[in-house]
Amino acid sequence: MRASSIGLYLYWYLAECIRDSGTGGLRAPETIGSAPGLDDMFWQTLLITACLVIFLGPWLVYHLIVRQTDTTFWCVFSVGLFVFPMGLLSVVMFDSLTGLNPFIIIRSISSSFFPYCAMVALFALMGLLLYAGARAAEQSAVLGAIVFLVRMYLLLVGSHLLGRFYFRYQEKLNWDV
Repeated sequence: MRASSIGLYLYWYLAECIRDSGTGGLRAPETIGSAPGLDDMFWQTLLITACLVIFLGPWLVYHLIVRQTDTTFWCVFSVGLFVFPMGLLSVVMFDSLTGLNPFIIIRSISSSFFPYCAMVALFALMGLLLYAGARAAEQSAVLGAIVFLVRMYLLLVGSHLLGRFYFRYQEKLNWDV
């Protein structure tokens, strides 16, 4: 299996974890013998990449153009990070770019605002821990490997939490997927 196939499988599996947890699953989904073809994995990777580009792309473009971290930089970054989890959840659950509809995302965030804020704060804390670990890992290859494994684990945990968020608040979200 080539590295590109492993990457495609990782994105597909993260989306599968979100969907499985969104239907009430408590453990990582078993996919032995049920992995899709490369075209389905590529499509799922494309959907997740589209979320990243749409929600975090403006921040990256601003940073590349202005080359400084001012108030606008932090505002664009914060808004993108705040909205990204709901956008990703929406795209994965709809299994379509239809999930990027701003009306769906804004309505969904407002209908479950406080629980959503708690989840985003937890994700931010996990991200800060990963950032600190990555900075420390620059000194050691062994520590770098450990941080990589922790990053993969936290991606799976984050996917599960996002799916459980949908499972718990699906009536408030009112998506009918």
